[in-house]
Amino acid sequence: MRYRGASRNALDRLSLEIRAGSFFGLLGPNGAGKTTLISFLCGQIEGRCDEARILGRARADRDYRVQLGYAPQEVALYPTLSVLENLSFFGRLLGTPRSEVDRVLEWTGLTARAGDKVATLSGGMKRRLNLGVALLNRPALLVLDEPTVGIDPESRQVILDRIKSLRSDGLTLIYSTHYFEEVRALCDEVGILHEGQLLACGPRETVLGKNEERYFQLTKGMPS
Repeated sequence: MRYRGASRNALDRLSLEIRAGSFFGLLGPNGAGKTTLISFLCGQIEGRCDEARILGRARADRDYRVQLGYAPQEVALYPTLSVLENLSFFGRLLGTPRSEVDRVLEWTGLTARAGDKVATLSGGMKRRLNLGVALLNRPALLVLDEPTVGIDPESRQVILDRIKSLRSDGLTLIYSTHYFEEVRALCDEVGILHEGQLLACGPRETVLGKNEERYFQLTKGMPS
């Protein structure tokens, strides 16, 4: 995958297999290709690919997307609509019953703010609602791109705790982040991307070890 005008591939000879039911952390410096990979998996961009299967289905068929939940890095909500109106709108697009909207509203902890416009919410609340939208269809695969970026530590911990609670649902999680502590708290498997290539992939302790020295060795010490 190469963007027009770029001097190198955004993704290059990448081969990746993620075990169903795992919480998979995707680490890498800025520009490593994390968002490009996620955009490809979610069907937003195309690239040259020998084979891609998602949830056991060929990506080209797009059938897998009914079981996909995706929360992008940029908050994708309507600021002039209320919390409940946003959930109801996306719920209708996904064909989910009203009971799912109520479930997600409670899960996000925003029931008391249901009638408030999104524009009036704190950054942490917007992030929780953004995540909630991705869960409306009870996805088998949940993809989160930097879900805690730009929020305060307390809100960040609330989001991490809620994501941890999803383990009992049996879904597969792909979690892109800059934060090692988030990967350690959430993920059992890890992949390290750098300059569009997958440098290491496997169990978290094997890939990262007891500290992050191996990560910086693999990525040539570039800051994330």
